[in-house]
Amino acid sequence: MKRITMAAGVAVAGAMLALSAQAGAQAAPLPQTTVAHAAAVTPSATQGDWNPPAGYTLERSFLGDSASCSKEGDAGVAAGKWHQYVCHEQMMKLTDTWMLFQFLYVQK
Repeated sequence: MKRITMAAGVAVAGAMLALSAQAGAQAAPLPQTTVAHAAAVTPSATQGDWNPPAGYTLERSFLGDSASCSKEGDAGVAAGKWHQYVCHEQMMKLTDTWMLFQFLYVQK
């Protein structure tokens, strides 16, 4: 008799655990992940309160560090594409990962 009672108790406990897990799964919907393409992000939406100096325009934005932005800016000055440049970096969240974006502003 003890075995039957114990088996019934285990079965009831297992059924309750299954029901509570199912109710929890129904109550908590799966999170939806959206992916923003880097080219689809507009600089005005990502810059926050920062504004480029007067007379500077956005040449390009890309993933990377400040050294790569400076290298790009120096190459443009050396090639005569622009006179001066300013690099602005900002962390942006793409999906669940924070990435460092560089914004190269130039004065032509």
